[in-house]
Amino acid sequence: MDPMEQGGDDPGEGEEELAGAVQLLVVDDEVDMESLFRLRFRRDIRDGRLSFRFFNDPAKALDAVAEDPSLEVIITDLNMPGIHGLDLIERVETLDRPVKVIVLTAYGDIQNIRAAMMRGAFDFLMKPLDVEDLRVTLAKAVAITRRLRAGLDAAERARMLGERNRFVEEVFGRHVSKDVMAHLLTSPSGHGISERRELTFLMADIRGFSHMVESMEPEDAIAALNSYLQAATEVILSHNGTVIEILGDGLLVFFGAPVEDPKSPEHAACAALELQLAMEQLNARHREKGYPEMAVGIGVHTGAAVVGTIGSSLRQKYAALGRSVNLVARIEEQTLGGQVLVSGATLDALGPLAVTSDTPYEVRLKGMAAPVPVHDLIGLGAPYDLQLADRFSDLVEVDPPREAEIALVLNNRISRMHPAKIHAASHKALRLVSDLSADRLDEVVVVDEGRELFGKVSAFEPENSEMLVAITSVAGQRNGAT
Repeated sequence: MDPMEQGGDDPGEGEEELAGAVQLLVVDDEVDMESLFRLRFRRDIRDGRLSFRFFNDPAKALDAVAEDPSLEVIITDLNMPGIHGLDLIERVETLDRPVKVIVLTAYGDIQNIRAAMMRGAFDFLMKPLDVEDLRVTLAKAVAITRRLRAGLDAAERARMLGERNRFVEEVFGRHVSKDVMAHLLTSPSGHGISERRELTFLMADIRGFSHMVESMEPEDAIAALNSYLQAATEVILSHNGTVIEILGDGLLVFFGAPVEDPKSPEHAACAALELQLAMEQLNARHREKGYPEMAVGIGVHTGAAVVGTIGSSLRQKYAALGRSVNLVARIEEQTLGGQVLVSGATLDALGPLAVTSDTPYEVRLKGMAAPVPVHDLIGLGAPYDLQLADRFSDLVEVDPPREAEIALVLNNRISRMHPAKIHAASHKALRLVSDLSADRLDEVVVVDEGRELFGKVSAFEPENSEMLVAITSVAGQRNGAT
């Protein structure tokens, strides 16, 4: 009697128990083989440990194999009409899947067995089938298939992780700190999807850099700019800011993305103040090299923006879009050299930490319907304990007052010169008297002893025509001056 017709429908003692949800396909031109398999695996099929499909037609079986990537084991006869079992094995191998093929053959057909094994068959079974041998062989084939599949899945995950990490590094590159990059590389989403977030923006720009460059050799101008950018990015990255753009001599930065930062206003304000303090050391090095001194204006604003990766397949970057980006740029345009101007939203977020120099004032900004209140941030309390020096504290009286000239700078054009007398001066600022009528934050140029000093009006008293000018850059000797 055929062993498959003995012993009922349950595995006997010592027989291999199948691991759940085995995906099995059997191909045999003998129609009664289907009922025999179903009989011997009836309990496995009923309990969900085996998903069983049977085909008499090898061609239809191959179609089913191609369409079912979950298939784990194929049991096939060798001598079948239409497509021989050896051909079936070869076609399965071309699919390059982790699926094992077990062949059925008559006793003693060693030539076909050898041919099948050479073509990639996992094992063979002799007819008539031994049930215990069948179950053991099937269980081993399933175990190997699953180990192979797990390895392929792990390799695919590693490949995708590698691609994601390369993408993150290409997009963010040197624009974020090492801590932020480490977080991005270990987080599930990597760079995150486009989303609306509350961010704090910082924009910094060298006052009068365009005029400064005109008086420098190109190599010196690039070297001076790079030394500033090096110092600035070190400060920004130390507070986990993300450098979005380097716009010539300007920097656009935000805090709070890609890694969320509930203290982004504090960290942005701290970075802004530390950058202003770092300019003293930077200018000391520049003086040693014969470079002109630099003064940086910084604007800070806290507000909502949409952040995400934008670009094409050739170039991508992480960026922010929205009104907040435009507003911080407008605020920065109003700054004096050495000054940090913050919006009301940022000041509110800083709370008692903020130290401001005077009462807030309003500026009318391009593209804004109503005036925008801004605040002159000069320090942060504990635990930061940062304080900027008064830019006018080191003025030295000039006695007698020195003759000079002053003019407004409108759209990068110097207007008519007016006579002026300098009553006090330092390398940062001037106090002078002139009949020139100016408003706070107007850009001016002062010709003093042949030098062109570019700056911004910090205060103007119409009663006595006295004004304070914060120097932003020194352009060198005026044409014709000695």
